[in-house]
Amino acid sequence: MYCPCQIDSLPLNRQAVRRMIYTTNIIEGYHRQLRKVTKMKTAYPSDEALRKIIYLATVDAAKKWTVPLRNWTDCISQLSIYFEDRLDVPSLIYLGEIHAGS
Repeated sequence: MYCPCQIDSLPLNRQAVRRMIYTTNIIEGYHRQLRKVTKMKTAYPSDEALRKIIYLATVDAAKKWTVPLRNWTDCISQLSIYFEDRLDVPSLIYLGEIHAGS
């Protein structure tokens, strides 16, 4: 079994997989949206209240994600060869199709 930090040692199309994994701009945008929601209120009545706010912010952010994921199916297919026991490939391919707007 491979460690995800050792992606260079996998005989994959590394450029496509790398592009899919290292999506820092997307992650930073998501974090920015979470900060915007949580910054409005500095104290929450409970952890559950904070979880609900973060969940709703995530649902709202997901509605705005319209950029198609390039080579999604190829990346998932390649990763499923090496991580077959840890990936639910049909649902991941479906997720990529939904995300890409297909």
